[in-house]
Amino acid sequence: MALRTPEEYKESIRDGRNLFYRGQRVEDPTEHPALKLAVDHACIDFAMSHDPEYRDLATVFDPDIGERISRYYSVPRSSEDLLKRSELTQVGTRLGDGLLLWTRSVPSDGLVALSIMARKIDAAKETGYGERVEQYRRHCAMNDLALSAAMTDARGDRSLGPGEQEHPDYYVRVVRETSEGIVVRGAKAQTTSTTHTNEIVVMPTRALKEGEREYAVSFAVPVNAKGITLIASPYFSEGLNDFEHPISGRHKQTETLTVFEDVFVPWDRVFLNGEWEFTGPLVQTFANYDRFSYCCSTITKLDLMVGAAFLIADYNGIMKASHVRDKLVWLISYAETMKALTKMAALDCVIDESGVAMGNPLITNVAELHYKSGFHQAVSHLQNLAGGLLVTGPGKEDLESPYTREYVLKYLGGRKGTDTEERLRVMNLIRDLTASEYGGYIQVSAVHGAGSIEPGKMAIRGNYDPSEAMGLARRVARID
Repeated sequence: MALRTPEEYKESIRDGRNLFYRGQRVEDPTEHPALKLAVDHACIDFAMSHDPEYRDLATVFDPDIGERISRYYSVPRSSEDLLKRSELTQVGTRLGDGLLLWTRSVPSDGLVALSIMARKIDAAKETGYGERVEQYRRHCAMNDLALSAAMTDARGDRSLGPGEQEHPDYYVRVVRETSEGIVVRGAKAQTTSTTHTNEIVVMPTRALKEGEREYAVSFAVPVNAKGITLIASPYFSEGLNDFEHPISGRHKQTETLTVFEDVFVPWDRVFLNGEWEFTGPLVQTFANYDRFSYCCSTITKLDLMVGAAFLIADYNGIMKASHVRDKLVWLISYAETMKALTKMAALDCVIDESGVAMGNPLITNVAELHYKSGFHQAVSHLQNLAGGLLVTGPGKEDLESPYTREYVLKYLGGRKGTDTEERLRVMNLIRDLTASEYGGYIQVSAVHGAGSIEPGKMAIRGNYDPSEAMGLARRVARID
């Protein structure tokens, strides 16, 4: 059944899941006025697998399965594999007008991280997690599933550990075991795309201590499993026209509060159960893969911002101003540095003892810090180049009305020879990127996506060996 069509994918999520949007039960996410945009956005990924232009990039032949599968479910084993994975993420994001196709890129990173750690747990504890993870990966590949990665717990009081909270369910935990599996309870926040995926892969959100064994759990369940409730964020309003909202009027990303109320998980889908000492390494391994994919997905967005900056500078007739040239050069440098760092992370990859490739952790985290530290400055430059019409310009109806259209066209023109409606379209693109509800979403994501800035800084320090640089400094300073 590998390589489903978009229609087959849509049919698979009409499964009776317990999904709520603005307090109302959603019977079918493929037909819901707001959520169907997210479903259609996810369909791009499935369409790529059947499109001759993208088929060789989006899919690979798996000799063990005997047919082509999504590249996301193929374990990367070389720099070339990571570069192809990066290219696939970038192309998918470009087809999504700058919004990442989330339903397999990041969750499959979780499967790779789990496969690495499962073998290490097996070696230390004589468990059988490695084979379970591999069988689940094959299940996802053979059925061409859409996944969500649920990692961020609700967490409650951030100064307290899981067992010290006001109630024990701020973090997902095992409440009991049976001969057939485990029963879990708790909640995961900010679970991306769960409104329209097939299954959820759950992992711990932090390193745990010995007294927190019940929280050291990882597993996979169908989204419609008994006891799971999804509460979708209302972010990205529905009914937006694509003149004023050229991205968010056509695309949508969803997040849910994902509640587990005594959800049963069979043993063959349990990948961690009480091995608290491996939670820290698992979180860090997933973070390295997640951040690499995250960095890959930012490249199209930055290219879009650079392109919009050049367009609006041209339409506004300010291309020759020195301060405009400075802003354009800054934006170019910001975007091109991101591309170079991401490519270098793949070329200088780390391959573990089992042959699985990971983007260089030091370079990946430097790339992420570069993006997060500069994004709000990029937004500021783009808004500065555009001007106040970002928020004071006319609406779509004003251009369509016979009473107002001519006024708009006459008085809101730009450089001689340019088209007023085109100028307003570029203005609205910048507005959607920087000043709309979607613009707010991506600015928050620039701070917290793939983890916030501070853990990334810690990862840079932890992955950097200063001995060679210190040795150089000692030699030049003439210190024995």
